[in-house]
Amino acid sequence: MSGVASVCSLGEGIEPPEKMMMKKKKKERKEEEEERGLKAGSAKTKEVIVDYRRSRRTEHAPLLIHGEAVERVNNIKFLGIHITSDLTWSMNTAHLVKKAQQRLFFLRKLKHAGLSPQLLTNFYRATIESILCLSAAVWYGSCTAQD
Repeated sequence: MSGVASVCSLGEGIEPPEKMMMKKKKKERKEEEEERGLKAGSAKTKEVIVDYRRSRRTEHAPLLIHGEAVERVNNIKFLGIHITSDLTWSMNTAHLVKKAQQRLFFLRKLKHAGLSPQLLTNFYRATIESILCLSAAVWYGSCTAQD
């Protein structure tokens, strides 16, 4: 019986139930976004493609959000980690070393000011070691000697 009804409905220009449900959910999601002040869009969203195929001649289709193409980039910063499209960690390592060197300057200033070794160690652990160990489980195994 339902098969006949859906055939008749399609013939009369009425949408199938699946399509009606999708439209309803889309409308509800849009209302919820507006209510919360959220806006899903392509302005802030970035796309990084990691492709290890030998022949990279195939062009990837653009990612669309609300009909707008998302910007494609070669690297992004996600949760404090720099991720590149070739998954090398040299950019991430360089960034971590730069941050650690900036904080070492303050450690030297504190040492010259005459702070105790215990306070210097606490400062090092809180400000420098925490940076160097940031997500080390993710990137350490893939680092090269050059990094």
